[in-house]
Formats: sequence, C-alpha cells, structure tokens
Amino acid sequence: MEDNHPRQLVAEAADEGRRLDIFLASKLDHLSRSRIQRFIKDGLIHVNGGSRLASYALKAGDIVVVSVPESEGREFALIPQDIPVRIVYLDDDIVVINKQADLVVHPAHGNWDGTLVNALLGKGIELS
Repeated sequence: MEDNHPRQLVAEAADEGRRLDIFLASKLDHLSRSRIQRFIKDGLIHVNGGSRLASYALKAGDIVVVSVPESEGREFALIPQDIPVRIVYLDDDIVVINKQADLVVHPAHGNWDGTLVNALLGKGIELS
C-alpha cells in the first residue's frame, strides 16, 4: 500500500481483555470493524511483533502496530451521475424526494457510486 507509515498504539489498563478489533475500531474511527478484521487477516496489524486473531484479548502494555495508510477509507470523489429520482419539492434549503427502495442513500464501502447523493449531484443540486 502506498504512503504506508506504521502507527503504534499501546493498550492501557482500561483496554485489558478488550478484543483487538474492537480496540482498533475505537482508535481508528475512519475504518469499520469488518475492514479492520480484514486488515488483521491480511497481516497489516500486529501485536507485540506477531500476528493475532481479531478476537485476541489485549493485555495492558501490548504494542499494536497498524500498517494501514491514514488515507485508507477516507478519500473518494463524489461523482455526479444521471440517475432517475423523483423530486417532489425543491427550494434553496430543502429537497423532498420520493426515493425508490433499492437506491442506496450515500456512498460507503461497497457502494461508491450509483447513490442518491450521486443522483442529486447529477441534477446540479448542491449538497452541504
């Protein structure tokens, strides 16, 4: 991975017994727990220099090294797309939409485009 600068975290007494994946999800709030679990399986996260399972129970003083780029999970571009949506009402402050059930609302892991946000941008509606 590019721009990979390992980050070191130290488990404190309050973290004793906490699962490794839950500990990391609380420290790396831009990453989902399932994504952290995948990084653990892929060998990008180590405890005291070795591989551990996501369910590993931390001990006070454990050194957790995360070799995942800081940008992971944060950078993506919102792309305007021509997706049909029924706009019921629109003014400078509000938009009311009759959204179809199968349309994802906003980009996230697994759905980076084809969302309501992309559709609104495609219609020139400014989001803030």
